This record gives sequence, C-alpha cells and structure tokens, in this order.
Amino acid sequence: MKKMLSILVVLILVLSIGSMAFAANSPTASQTTTTGTKTSDKPTEVDSNYTKIVGYNELDQLAAEDQETFKDAKKAVKDATPDGYSCRYIFWAEAGSYPYEAKYEISTLAASKGVAVKLYADNAWQELESANNGDGTITATVTGAGPVAIFVEK
Repeated sequence: MKKMLSILVVLILVLSIGSMAFAANSPTASQTTTTGTKTSDKPTEVDSNYTKIVGYNELDQLAAEDQETFKDAKKAVKDATPDGYSCRYIFWAEAGSYPYEAKYEISTLAASKGVAVKLYADNAWQELESANNGDGTITATVTGAGPVAIFVEK
C-alpha cells in the first residue's frame, strides 16, 4: 500500500513539473511606450474638438504616410521626455481648424503633478501650451494634426 501511494505521489509530482503554469498575460510591446511606462491607448477627451483621435492600437485607420510619421514619433518620444516625467499617452489627433484647446481626462492625475503635452511636427517633438487643471483633467493648445504625447511628472 505504501509503495502504491509513493508511486502515485511521484507520478503526480512528475506530471506537475511538466505541466504549463497558469498566469496572466504579460503586456505586449504595443502597450508600452519607448520610455517603458505602461500606457493606455489614448486619453479620454472631455470636449469634442477632434475630427479624429487614433490610439496606437488603431493605426490602420490612418493613411500609410501618417502611420510612418506615427512610428517615427514613437521612436523619438524617449528623447523628447522631459527630465522627471514619463510618457503617459501617445496618440494621433486631428481637428477641423487650428489652434484649438483640447481637454483630456486622466483619472489618476494628482493636482500637484506637472504635465507637458507635445506635438510631433516637422520630424521633431514640439512642446504645446498645457496645464494641469487640478481636477483630473489637463488642457493643451494644439497647433496641428499629428502624433500627440502627454507626459506626467513622476
């Protein structure tokens, strides 16, 4: 009886070692900016100034040239990140006319945190006028169509 029990326990151990572990999926590269900060696809826009807002998981909605511009912008975002900040969002935005004031909701944004918003234009990230409103929203004056990145103080 003891031999049977021992053989059964050994068999269970051998099978358990060879079985696959069950775990949650790891984030994919598309869910991580080049700064290594996990981001959402795009922020929640509070007002309706955009004619188009496209997250990095929806790039197939853009023209081929715009997709390449977005990829170039994403490669350059690490160098554009201000010291002490991390990139929270990167997305494509278009509007009917420029400049316009955009308002974004970032639910985890503390009132005391600094923010920076940049637009990728002419192959470079350009800082836009922006402010933390202290209520979980930020505003930015957007001056053209293209990739937009929102950076938040660490």
